[in-house]
Amino acid sequence: MQFIQEVLKKSTQRYGDKPFIISGDHQLSYSDLERLSDCLALHLLRFEPQTPMGILLPNSTEYLICYFAIIKAGHIAVPLNLSYKEEALSNIIQDSCQKALFVNHLGLKKVAALARADKYLSFFYFDHKKAALPEEKLLTHVYPLLDNQETSENKGVGTQAEPDDIALIIYTSGTTGKPKGVCLTHKNLLSNMYSIVDRIRIREDDRMLVIISFYYSYGNSLILSHLLQGATLILNQNKQFPQCILDDLEHQACTSLAGVASNFAILLKRSNIRKRNLPKLRYVTLAGEQVADWIITTFRQTFPKIDMYIMYGQTEACARLTILPPAELEKRADSVGRPIKDVVIQIIDDQGNLLAPNQSGEVVAGGPNIMKGYWNDTPETAKKKRTPDSIYTGDIGRLDEEEYLYIEGRKDEMIKVGGERIFPGEIEEILKRHPRISDAGVVGLKDIKGFSTSLEAFVGTTIIAFVVPESNVTESELIRFSNDFLQYYKIPKKIIFIESIPQTDNGKIQRYKLLRKLEEGLSR
Repeated sequence: MQFIQEVLKKSTQRYGDKPFIISGDHQLSYSDLERLSDCLALHLLRFEPQTPMGILLPNSTEYLICYFAIIKAGHIAVPLNLSYKEEALSNIIQDSCQKALFVNHLGLKKVAALARADKYLSFFYFDHKKAALPEEKLLTHVYPLLDNQETSENKGVGTQAEPDDIALIIYTSGTTGKPKGVCLTHKNLLSNMYSIVDRIRIREDDRMLVIISFYYSYGNSLILSHLLQGATLILNQNKQFPQCILDDLEHQACTSLAGVASNFAILLKRSNIRKRNLPKLRYVTLAGEQVADWIITTFRQTFPKIDMYIMYGQTEACARLTILPPAELEKRADSVGRPIKDVVIQIIDDQGNLLAPNQSGEVVAGGPNIMKGYWNDTPETAKKKRTPDSIYTGDIGRLDEEEYLYIEGRKDEMIKVGGERIFPGEIEEILKRHPRISDAGVVGLKDIKGFSTSLEAFVGTTIIAFVVPESNVTESELIRFSNDFLQYYKIPKKIIFIESIPQTDNGKIQRYKLLRKLEEGLSR
């Protein structure tokens, strides 16, 4: 198969009326998804081929109908984060040159100003509630379009597509500021889909509980890999409420769960997971951020019969680059696994020289899953992609003799103190081991001498830790605790208590926001 829509077509032929998506009381079968996306795709043929179209919807059956309809019609799906503020959404919509936007009543409220300003942007309204726009002709109600009995066969849907055409633009999560549009082709996405299925044995009878947003590359990979295998996705919109996740795992007889490390940390620290009966749960997958040792150890001790897959990747690689299988967890707990099929990992130094096993340097990945480039950003594409099928990840890591990868941290987050290299993740992991700390974020602040603050007059780079306490704990107690596990130069000089750590939706810390908060406090 060369195109995403072919995966849906083949799976529909094999699995027909079996549910692909279950969302509360609603479900969508493989056949329904094929038919309804066909109906909608026919109405999108009036746009020029390869038109970017935004999807501003939560995880839902409607999201999947839009997603496949856009791609079937030869256009580019652009998933959007419904929690973004209006300005951020407007910037992404304008940056990606969208001509159509699929919304419900919540999304429509967020882009009301854009609707008034952009007379060329067509709105497809996916809700039974009434809605109106200043230009009524731009608002198309979608549900009546889905009653059409026609199908897309012999109607020109997808006939102009090529495997190297862009199918999806996913905007990066913005850990350092402005998000960038990652352009992924049919070839990129299908290559990664097959490689994931090759390493993780997803079965036809699997029921995956989805707490990951579809607009995120991790969530998108769940769609394609489970579609290929004939599995069922069960949607959960309450990832911040661990008891709700456990209820669905139990009552929906889920066989698998995908999440980021913070999801599992919340489950282990803030729920009664140890008292739950989860006999059907066969495996879990973790990706998106570095997984702390205590999460792996605690989960395996609690559920020794449930397989755990640790995964590493980037949006620019369609999701996955390496996977560590359950059988290797005990032996290589610090590793993120070996490269998946068709992916090559190398470690290079600052001069671009290839490094030997167990030497630390930048992780460079190559393979057919590597993005086409950043949308409308040739300079950033050139920095990230120095050869057509490879990316410089910006991560510092090392490979052992058997090609198992160990990630040490982000190159642009590395802190240097007295010539020593320090990665914030190591310090954060130690702080989060403390029983009364639920989250932590670490930054390095340079040259703060002269500020009249409680930080005194530290010279050079100072390590500052922000922590979220679960109950009473003092700064001196946490510093003593850090001293038991960290070298002296890694111990935070100041600990600041905070209500929450700013993060992207995939659990990555937005350190620039912590620095901004700190610098604003120092300047007062």
